[in-house]
Order: sequence, then C-alpha cells, then structure tokens
Amino acid sequence: MTVTPKAQGDLDGLCGPYAIVNAYQFCGKRNKRICEQIFQTSCSAMSLRRWPKALWDGTEIGDMRRMLRKCQSEISELANISVSYPFQRNAPGDTDSYWDELDKIWRNPKAICAIVGVTKPGWHWSVIKASTTSGRIVITDSDTKPASRTINKSKIFAGDFRNSANKPRSFVRSQLILFSKESTQGSNYR
Repeated sequence: MTVTPKAQGDLDGLCGPYAIVNAYQFCGKRNKRICEQIFQTSCSAMSLRRWPKALWDGTEIGDMRRMLRKCQSEISELANISVSYPFQRNAPGDTDSYWDELDKIWRNPKAICAIVGVTKPGWHWSVIKASTTSGRIVITDSDTKPASRTINKSKIFAGDFRNSANKPRSFVRSQLILFSKESTQGSNYR
C-alpha cells in the first residue's frame, strides 16, 4: 500500500493566516521573524469561541478583519501598509463589473495586492495581484502547487458560487481585502 504524506493545509483550515502572511510578503515584509510574528498574531486574534473549530472549518471574513486589525495595531513594521475592504458595502453587481473595478484599483500605484474569498473549488482565501499581462492576474495560494501562477480573469467567476457554471474558480465579490502602501483615504476605492 502506498501512503501519500499529508502536507500542511491538507487537514487544517488555516488558509486565512497564511493568506495574511503571503499578502504582507508582497508588501515587502519577507523576513522569517516578521512572517512568524504575523502568523502568530493572526492566530492569536481569533476569538476563543472559534477555537479549535476554525482549525478544520477555516476562517470567515469577520475572523480575517479581526486578525488584520490585530496585526496592524501590534506589529510596528506594518505601519506603512493600509488594509481596506473596498467592496464590503457596495460589491460590483456582476463578474465584468468586478474586474473593471479591480482594474481601477490596480491602476493606483499604491495598491499592492489583495486577499480574496474563494468559494470554488472550496471555501478558501487566496492572494491576488495585478499581472503584467492584460486580462490576467497572479494568484498566490498556500494550498496549491505551484504556489503562485498567472491565470486568465475570464476563467474566474466573481459572485455566487452556485452560478459559476464551468468556471474552475469563483471569487466572492464582497470579500476583497486590499493591501496598499500608506493610506488610501480619500481615494476612489468603493
């Protein structure tokens, strides 16, 4: 009998803290000490009533907000990074509008990357950033090999996963967590 060893992430739902660490790495916070501090701070921010269930069920948007708030307030090296939720109150109405709005965000030179809620193939958090190739985005995911890849936006549905038809991946339109240099206050972000 052949045994396939389990990798980190196969049995746990900690994609949220991993996505947070990966997003901050795109923001230049790459050394081992800061990555460990971000991961530990993120995990410690979870409410006690969510533990240990969050280990196998994963993190929700409220957990992500709580983790990011704690990281931003407790880790001084993150002070030059702004975290915002541009689609939280007024998500784009369809997939095309989602990509149009996201393209506007990427045109701002302060925008670095974003964490997105993924519903297909399963509930998950991934990091995305603009690609140098038109019509594509870079997805970095703690749960796949290779960890980073460039994908055509046309292959990604943004909205209710039940309507995603044959798209292999589906993003939740309201769950976009934007990481920017300095502050995005007063910008055109929604």
